[in-house]
Amino acid sequence: MKNEQLFDHLAENYDSAETRYLSKVASTAIRKVLGETEKQTAMDFGCGTGLVGLELIDSFRSIHFIDASHKMIAQVESKIKDRRLTNATTHCVDLELDNQLSSHADVIFMSLVLHHISDRQKVVTKLFDLLNAGGELIIIDINKEESDKAELKHRHHNTIDKNELIDLLTDIGFSISETSSILVDEEIMKKSIKSLFIIKATK
Repeated sequence: MKNEQLFDHLAENYDSAETRYLSKVASTAIRKVLGETEKQTAMDFGCGTGLVGLELIDSFRSIHFIDASHKMIAQVESKIKDRRLTNATTHCVDLELDNQLSSHADVIFMSLVLHHISDRQKVVTKLFDLLNAGGELIIIDINKEESDKAELKHRHHNTIDKNELIDLLTDIGFSISETSSILVDEEIMKKSIKSLFIIKATK
C-alpha cells in the first residue's frame, strides 16, 4: 500500500492521544529553535491532519499545509474552516513523484515524516529549492536506535540515521545550525518510542 493510500485510510481517526502528544512535543521543540517569524511564511510538510502547524500558526504570517493524502488535507481544511483562519492554505502534493509546488517559504518543518519517504535525497533537494535564501528546514523524527526495535518495524520501516541525514543535508547545500535529542514520555507512548531528534538546517 502506498503512503498516500495508507494515510487516506488512517485520516479520519488519526488524531489519537499519542499522535496529539507527539505533535505537541514537536511543535514545542520547533518553537524553541525558531527565530523571529512573525513576517515569515512557513510550510508544514507532510502535515497529516495539521496538528503541528496549527499549534504554530500564530508564529507566522502564513503557513502552507502540504500532504500527499487527500483525506489528510480534507481534515486540515475542516480545521481551518472551523477556526476561521485566514493565513493558512493547503496543497495535496507528493514530492516523491514529479509533482511540484509553486509556493516558497522562509521555514519548512516536517515532523515524523521523513521515515516514510524512500527517496529522501529527492524530496529534501526539492525542499531546499522551495526555501527562500537563508531559509530554515527543521526536521523531527525518531532516533534510529528506537525505530530499529522489532515492535516498531511495521510502522517505521525506513529507518533514519541522524548522522547520515546530516551528511545528506550538507551535501545538498544546507548548513546545520541545530541538532539535539528530545525525550518523550514512555508511559504515554506505551514504551514504543523513547526519543526523537531535531535538526535545523539553513539554506
